[in-house]
Amino acid sequence: MSDLTKLIFGGLILTNVLNFNIDKIIIFAFGLLAVIGLTMLSLLLFFKGKE
Repeated sequence: MSDLTKLIFGGLILTNVLNFNIDKIIIFAFGLLAVIGLTMLSLLLFFKGKE
């Protein structure tokens, strides 16, 4: 899960750097939500696996 989170975060940065004709606020908002959600899920699975 954390690898997927890193890929999404990298995609956000590349999208903003390359100046694609996409609404940057929407992409940043959805990307940020995905990064936060996947990070929380990966931490949950990590701590659940330690039990």
